[in-house]
Amino acid sequence: MQLESLEFSKKLLEIKQWFTRVSWAHKKRFILSLLDDVKSIRTICLVLKSIWNCRPKDAVMSTSGPKLWSSHDRVPMDHNRTALPQSSLKNVMKNDRKWFQSLKPEEQYLVLAELLSISGGPIMWEVLQHLRLIYENYVEQDALNLLECTLVNEPPPEKKVISPEPAKKDQAPRRKSSFTQISEFKHTPLPGQSQKEVCIL
Repeated sequence: MQLESLEFSKKLLEIKQWFTRVSWAHKKRFILSLLDDVKSIRTICLVLKSIWNCRPKDAVMSTSGPKLWSSHDRVPMDHNRTALPQSSLKNVMKNDRKWFQSLKPEEQYLVLAELLSISGGPIMWEVLQHLRLIYENYVEQDALNLLECTLVNEPPPEKKVISPEPAKKDQAPRRKSSFTQISEFKHTPLPGQSQKEVCIL
């Protein structure tokens, strides 16, 4: 873990060394190319928040006025005399961009924050406008994806078919009511009563 951190810091220092010597146009081109390689929308949000926090009242007044009174917000008329040759510079920028693509989102944010801190005001405002477009497109696309989502209803549970119960063959004899028992008791002759009636007849 410490070895990876040391390699990351070393590589970032190498990028900052040649980045400070190139012209304003090359700085802008390189940073805008890195923004297209950002993996996470969270990284874009962090960079936007960092730039927005760097916009106090003085910076807003300086950029919105007819005349820029701050040298930080002026585009320098610089050149690449102290930088690498054009052919070597293109290869270096290409290789460093591949390295940036292999980084984690939080590491990408650190690289962008370090480079923006030495880029100057004009590049920072260009990056701000570019990131706002990326963020707005992401929000719009996310809203469209939510509208296209359809709720899938679960299939209704299968109804259980209740089969009629077969008639029971051996049914218990129905119990007689008390009224039926009393009426049968009245009509049942006492023992010897039937013989006496026969004798009378």
